[in-house]
Amino acid sequence: MNNVCISGRLAVVPEIKITKSGKEVINATIAVNRNRKDANGERIADFFDFTVWGQTAEYLAKFADRGARIEISGALRQQKYTNGDGKTVYSVYVEVGSLEIIDYKENKFPSPPEVHRVISLNKVSMI
Repeated sequence: MNNVCISGRLAVVPEIKITKSGKEVINATIAVNRNRKDANGERIADFFDFTVWGQTAEYLAKFADRGARIEISGALRQQKYTNGDGKTVYSVYVEVGSLEIIDYKENKFPSPPEVHRVISLNKVSMI
């Protein structure tokens, strides 16, 4: 079973990109605080990359900004590629199946018809 659920804050401004096949995608990062602090009393955070597709990506870009609290769930994926130095590089990311935006952009809360459309098509839910 490959299920991941993460709650944290967007570490970047979500920007939609269009693939060669015309699909919307956002590659972003979520910051998650650990339950402890370092030797200087600073909170320790982990940063996880994630990918969101289609209308869910549009929804995230429209209603969330850097620092917004979100919850994502999906599956871990691994990719392998060769970098410019000829070395094989592995990376792990979350491919998002559903998300919840907890902190919306200022003055950007979806209207009820838009909420229904997004939830029913993309498994996006809201609190």
